[in-house]
Amino acid sequence: MKKKSLRLLVAIMATLMMTACGGEKGVEKKDVSTSVENTSSEKDEDTKSDDVKESTNNTEDKEEKSDNQQSIDIEDIDWSVEEAIIDGQKVISFGYTNNTDFTIVDVEMKFVQKTDVTKEQLAVFDNLKQDKNWSDEEIAGIYILGYNRKLADPGEKVGASLCTINGTYTLVENMEQYNLMQPDSVSIAFIGNDDKAYMTYYDFNTQKYGESTTEGKNIQEWSNSKISSLVPRPEFRVVVVGNDDDDDFSFTAYGVSRDDYNTYLETCKSAGFTDIQSEGDNDYRALNVDGFEINVAYDVIEESLYASIEKTSEESPNTEPSEQPSEDQSSAQADDGSIDPEFKDTLDSYEAFIDEYIAFLQKYQQNPNDVSLLTDYTDYMTKYTELTEKIENLDKDNLNEAEMQYYTEVITRVSQKLMEASAS
Repeated sequence: MKKKSLRLLVAIMATLMMTACGGEKGVEKKDVSTSVENTSSEKDEDTKSDDVKESTNNTEDKEEKSDNQQSIDIEDIDWSVEEAIIDGQKVISFGYTNNTDFTIVDVEMKFVQKTDVTKEQLAVFDNLKQDKNWSDEEIAGIYILGYNRKLADPGEKVGASLCTINGTYTLVENMEQYNLMQPDSVSIAFIGNDDKAYMTYYDFNTQKYGESTTEGKNIQEWSNSKISSLVPRPEFRVVVVGNDDDDDFSFTAYGVSRDDYNTYLETCKSAGFTDIQSEGDNDYRALNVDGFEINVAYDVIEESLYASIEKTSEESPNTEPSEQPSEDQSSAQADDGSIDPEFKDTLDSYEAFIDEYIAFLQKYQQNPNDVSLLTDYTDYMTKYTELTEKIENLDKDNLNEAEMQYYTEVITRVSQKLMEASAS
């Protein structure tokens, strides 16, 4: 079956920023506050106070903002970066209190290295050199992205979101890494008085505001396509369409509670998606009688729901077209006694792990903020490396004809699966 989760994720993330960012991770996010209290570090208090004074003195911008009732004043976002525990793991978390008159959909803040950071101080990132083979030049360019995509009504405080390195899945590990940074920019998506979505940007370097999508964006998107009609239309506050093609459709909804997620799953089952392919606490994948597959995933940290639907292969409505023939063939070859059982077991274990690994990656891509998956990811990569090395070290020069044929078939299947996964 075609898997497009990574492409869909990229599309959703881009759309989340209300198509206004136009760049890699939206506008380079900047820090939001003049009366802001950053609880992350007392070391940065003097620096933040200077930023506060500069922002406060920017009266020209303030007058300009007050004339536009569909705008956010940066002083009304009381943000903080601090240590937190998510799913039992210590993380560096970004949160804020919404002191505006609007419901906020997304806040993304970028922190860049202070100008006086030394090479010695950058040693706090040495683990990236070891684990990811980053060069000194790449370390010198590191920035931190703090984001929070929970819906926040006026007066509401939201926290327990993540800070990442360069906007990737790599998490900031400790406050020592964060303390080398200073706020650079921020982008804020919010719901205006007309119930449409708007964007506000603020640059701490220039002390200027910026805006886009001035006419507002619909926060209840949907499609008229045939395939989208098969998916129960949700009744959540914000719904953003991702893919909208003839053969696949996806959306992300924000402001979704756990009960909302469970209720939506029951709606999907009532709509005929009952042939369960996989099911977990935060994800559900099932087919209907016509071979359409729905994927539904819940992001606990963002309180969002992602769903997609696509037509599975006509040759295999069970979504695994290549597995069954290969197993039959494997059994036939094993029965004739020409393949060493230990050799075959090694290859079978390798292929089974690859299937498990790919399924995990698909789940990981749908739930990138699930800290438990981030922890499992390291274990999978370790096992993948070990098994790959074991396969590469097989004594292929002494294989008989049947063993070589089986080896070639397994490696070909595995390579094809990995290629399809990486291209999806």
